[in-house]
Amino acid sequence: MSQVLDSATRREAFLRLVQLQDRGCTVSVSLDQVAADFQISVSLLRMIEQEGLEHEWPPLGGGVAQDEPGQTSEITASSHDGSSTAALPDPASELPWKGT
Repeated sequence: MSQVLDSATRREAFLRLVQLQDRGCTVSVSLDQVAADFQISVSLLRMIEQEGLEHEWPPLGGGVAQDEPGQTSEITASSHDGSSTAALPDPASELPWKGT
């Protein structure tokens, strides 16, 4: 079974990750904790982290971040075997994890 992580859920995961690290939690522990909380793999969370950094999602940008015009990205997580895939249309296909 797989679940689709919408933009709001990805942003929430990113926010929690940043907050834990800001409070002194190590990167490794924060990744493990947030991945467990959202029932996703650490590799998927790292992709979400990269997306949040690139788009300066709160708390980084300070304001309410919005998707780029025409961008309706979704990330699908497969929970049955721990693997995950990202489905991000252009311009997101140029992101580092897409192997460009």
